[in-house]
Amino acid sequence: MDRESLDRLRFDRRLQNRRGWLAPGELERHAQALPDVTDKLTTLAAQEEGGAASAESGSADPATSGTRG
Repeated sequence: MDRESLDRLRFDRRLQNRRGWLAPGELERHAQALPDVTDKLTTLAAQEEGGAASAESGSADPATSGTRG
């Protein structure tokens, strides 16, 4: 494997327990260096409210509007 491929795999969760794969503390440093994306978070309640609003606006329920006979 080339260096770029190994760099992408270095923090793969499946490989973290390999002996000698990561230096002690390297995973923590990597996690702290990741960008903060909390502004992209959404809650399940917010998704349900958004889904309920679109369902009430006149869209048909796919479970009851079928052509099966």
